[in-house]
Amino acid sequence: MAPTEASILGNFLLPPASFPSIISLKKFTDLFPRALQSHPHVKLLYRELQHQRALQIDEVKKSIAAEVRRGEKQRREVVRSRKQFEQESFATENELDIRIEREMNGMLAKFPAKEPQGLPELIESMEKACQDMQAENDELDSEANLLLSDIRNVVDNLSDLRYGKFNKPGAEETVGAEVFSGLEQLVHLSS
Repeated sequence: MAPTEASILGNFLLPPASFPSIISLKKFTDLFPRALQSHPHVKLLYRELQHQRALQIDEVKKSIAAEVRRGEKQRREVVRSRKQFEQESFATENELDIRIEREMNGMLAKFPAKEPQGLPELIESMEKACQDMQAENDELDSEANLLLSDIRNVVDNLSDLRYGKFNKPGAEETVGAEVFSGLEQLVHLSS
């Protein structure tokens, strides 16, 4: 059985909240100076704090019960609104289907029907579509490879800069210009 909202809230909020769970009487008395640790008011203060904490726990229990009631009310409202939405959407879908069908019938009346194609014409048009798709795919592959090559060059140049590898003597003076150029290329390639 799945845990309920009340059990989840109760398990996580209530057991660790009791005062003895937070601090024991021994640890509480150790917080006071040694001269006052045996004073009877220390135990009285501990009991008063324990009582105050118990009152707070009771308030949390009441809040949990109120939250559970509110959650049940929300659940009922969600079910009711979902049913209403399903009924409205079913009616809307039917109306939409009817409207689309009417528009399609009107469009079909505007365009004359074509003669059905035979098998050879159908195969020919499918082969032409495959060739067009293959050509487009090849073109995209070549563009992607070119972009990848440019990006690798820019990254290699930036890597050389990072690790201090300069190809030319005296390149230190032009490093700034090369960095900006490389970054501009990278930004241009990424956009």
